[in-house]
Amino acid sequence: MSASGVFGEVWSAGWSFMLALRSRGLGSSMTTIHLGGESEVAQLLGIPEGVSQAGLIPVGWFRGDDFKPANRHPLHEVAFYENWGNSKPAR
Repeated sequence: MSASGVFGEVWSAGWSFMLALRSRGLGSSMTTIHLGGESEVAQLLGIPEGVSQAGLIPVGWFRGDDFKPANRHPLHEVAFYENWGNSKPAR
């Protein structure tokens, strides 16, 4: 299996994990920024040699009492068909 297939499976599982966390009032975030220091992170977290890291999902309780869906732009402002700015498919 190619790296894209492996990492695609990992992040799909990660996304499901994050959704489960959110349903329980926990916040999380996907990140790969630590991979620049992968060996140091492996040592810090006790990850055995030969285990590849695909990313990191920090988890924590959120602060405040307004845990709600994030504000999102309307789809027609951020998704386009075939050309930038074309919000409707050609007929």
